[in-house]
Amino acid sequence: MVRLGLYAFYCCYELTSVSIPETVTEFDEWCFIDTKLTEINISKNVTTMYGTTFQGNKQLEAYNVEDGNSNYKSVDGVLFTSNMESILSVPAQFRGEDGVYVIPTTVTALANNAFKNCVNLTDVTIPESVTYMKASMFIGCASLKRCKLPSTLETIPPATFAGCTSLTDIVIPESVTSIGFGAFGSCQSLVEIVIPDNVETMDFGVFQECTSLKKVTLSNKLKILDMKTFRQCTSLETILIPASVEQIGSEEFAESGITEINVAEGNKFYSSIDGVLYSDNGETLFAYPVGRTTPDYSIPTGVTKIGDSAFFGSLIESVTISSSVRLIDNRAFARCNNLTFINLEEGVEGIGYLGFYNLPLLTTITLPSTVNTIQEKAFGRCPALMSIQSLNPEPPVCTNEEIFDYDAYTNVALNVPEEAVEAYKTAEVWSNFENITGISGIADINADNASETWYTIGGVRLDGRPSDKGVYLRVSDKGVTRVMIND
Repeated sequence: MVRLGLYAFYCCYELTSVSIPETVTEFDEWCFIDTKLTEINISKNVTTMYGTTFQGNKQLEAYNVEDGNSNYKSVDGVLFTSNMESILSVPAQFRGEDGVYVIPTTVTALANNAFKNCVNLTDVTIPESVTYMKASMFIGCASLKRCKLPSTLETIPPATFAGCTSLTDIVIPESVTSIGFGAFGSCQSLVEIVIPDNVETMDFGVFQECTSLKKVTLSNKLKILDMKTFRQCTSLETILIPASVEQIGSEEFAESGITEINVAEGNKFYSSIDGVLYSDNGETLFAYPVGRTTPDYSIPTGVTKIGDSAFFGSLIESVTISSSVRLIDNRAFARCNNLTFINLEEGVEGIGYLGFYNLPLLTTITLPSTVNTIQEKAFGRCPALMSIQSLNPEPPVCTNEEIFDYDAYTNVALNVPEEAVEAYKTAEVWSNFENITGISGIADINADNASETWYTIGGVRLDGRPSDKGVYLRVSDKGVTRVMIND
């Protein structure tokens, strides 16, 4: 036998020792994964290995390379190339000097996952000789508190420090120009970070779930801030978007603690109005500060689009969407756990994928007559939903049957214009509703000249202002308004 193939000892969970013949000269990737090996002995005849060959062995204490091997070398249990220029793998139980490890100055390269799950390391210094690192370098190093990066580094690769839950001391060198996806994901002890001015791009999820992060200073040359960068950063309250930023991704601040999003003067693509992130011309609402505890919000007149995930996970309880809005984009109001009242004014035409997904307290929704398209799962997982009013005499086009949960077709009352009942009963998706009722009297409401007249959502005229909680129609000389009575 000359070679151990791919996954040769994959998931041999109880394997504690293995004797490898000296005739084996090559190890493929992922040969030993998730075993209980504490030591791995490598003969002098081995010519080929990879950084991933021995990944996932959480009890591994040392690599031992036999003297005379011309390709590999072990020092203090760490696996190097023979010239000491590259670290291939560090055993998961490696401790260095009481948790401190200074990488030798001969090293110029670090393999993928080189320090993965090294749970005993607390402090690592990377020498100036290293100009490039590969992905997931320190992923899962749960005790790592400090890492000194070289001033020669140009990129922080994806998932470099992901899951380093104790990391508190990290300085990103001025030489860095880009930060890869999830580079600091779930660094739950990180409180402050400064992104140096040469960084132009930050990939998605760079600081996702950094729950202690309170202060972020972004690069003044930053152009791209990809999606989910600060998602679930529950301690982050304010941020300043530099003037250089041209692109901000969706779910940027979803489920975070953000209460104010500011934009530096001179930005040509974005603006901030009362701490809410808009396009430069104010026509698109990109991100509402989801950590705000103010219960109500009204979309300003002039906004034509509510962007992807704009309110994702926010604390709002009621929202009025103005008549200028034409599109509610994907995930716009998803996971708004407190949202109980949505006032959609006439004008909205389209509701995107997951637009109002997972709203546990929403009991009723009125779709104005202008709504003509509803995307998949727009009202999925709204378990409290009891009634839907669709005022368009032509049933809106639904992309598939998963617009609503399947039990909604049995449990939810669908109210439509009286003259459109048959159209809804034969329309795709809408025909699945078992309880479709025609709304009477709606057509004549605007002609009522009374100073203030109240109707049920089904169009039944009431004697004065209703006393019971619920959603009603109020008619005045200013027109028809849907009102939620809470008192």
